[in-house]
Amino acid sequence: MTPDRLYTYPDLAVYCGKIVVRPGTSDVATNPTVLVEVLSDSTREYDLGDKLDQYKQIPTLKYVLLFEPDEAQATVWSREGEAWVHSEFRGLVADISLSALDITLPMAEIYEGVVGPDGPLAV
Repeated sequence: MTPDRLYTYPDLAVYCGKIVVRPGTSDVATNPTVLVEVLSDSTREYDLGDKLDQYKQIPTLKYVLLFEPDEAQATVWSREGEAWVHSEFRGLVADISLSALDITLPMAEIYEGVVGPDGPLAV
């Protein structure tokens, strides 16, 4: 949910604590901690542009994870104080650390079973 009442829905959302729903709605949660998008040709420009900018306006949001669909590659945007910084992760041996949540996400587990254009992804 964005301040201008334009609602967007991520591929995955993580909430810490009780979910707070926008008054008058039943499906617009306003307090995500992590949002995840799997990029595609049809949504890539929006996901990396306006949608990402809207996400960054959510006060409770700490991380936005953007995953390529058919190769082990991710971009993670992290809120550090008032600033947003991004990190790139490539390959199945990489681990994504979400330090504010004390969580590590192994790329090998995220991409387990994913088949790319040249077949199954390998280390």
